[in-house]
Formats: sequence, C-alpha cells, structure tokens
Amino acid sequence: MRRGVAPGRGANGGEGQGGEFKSMPYDEEFAPGAIRFDSGGRPNPILLPMVAEGLRQILEWTPEAIHAHSQALCARLNAWARHEGFSLPRQTNHFTGLRRPTNSAEASSAPAEHQWAEQTAWALKAQGVLVAGRFGALTRTH
Repeated sequence: MRRGVAPGRGANGGEGQGGEFKSMPYDEEFAPGAIRFDSGGRPNPILLPMVAEGLRQILEWTPEAIHAHSQALCARLNAWARHEGFSLPRQTNHFTGLRRPTNSAEASSAPAEHQWAEQTAWALKAQGVLVAGRFGALTRTH
C-alpha cells in the first residue's frame, strides 16, 4: 500500500487522466488467513467508546426528557408553520415536514416544488439549519 497519497491522486499528487487513477491507493494482493474475508473492514477503536458515551449521555438526560424537549421544539415549529400558511404533510414528536402554502399534495410531484424544497434546504443549511428537501417538502428532525 502506498502511504501519503490521497485516493484519486497520482504519485505526483495530480488527478489521473480521464477520471482514472494513476495508481491504486490500496493493496490488490489477498491478505493471508481469514483476514481476507473482512471486506476491508477493520475494528474502529473510536466507534465503541463513542457509542458507549452516547448511551451514557442518553441515560443521564433520560429518554423521557429527550422526548419532551423534542416535542416542545416540534410544537413551536409546527405552530409557526401553520401561522405562516405552510401545510404540514407529516409530523411526529420529533419530525416535521413542511410544504409551502401553494403546494398541495397533488402538486408535490411538480418539478418546481422539488426545486423549491431543494433550494430552500440548501439556503437553510448555509445558515446552520439541519433540514432536507424531500418530495417537494422540507423535513426537519429534532
């Protein structure tokens, strides 16, 4: 394996010709023994401690408190959206979907509605809002 060369870069650091790699950034030889069957996966020394810390944090906050907080956030967003004329095609205690006022369920498949949702999602993401554009609607998970 070549070390210090980013995937997709040749020995001189440049891109390969025609979108191809100048060199492969991994060994093509089979590893000895059963390791050849691990599909390239290696134990991640960070993953399990990170999961354990996340579970400790959930237990400290308690699932009930997390649910109540998420429910309050959704309730505020849903109230604002209704006041502004948005329709709420899907909502739960942790998830909200918003369609702009001119967007009926039938119109959700219109290309203009998909474009609006995607462009609005990107603009909100640029402002640090975690949102996605899906099927002509904005979706927000709390």
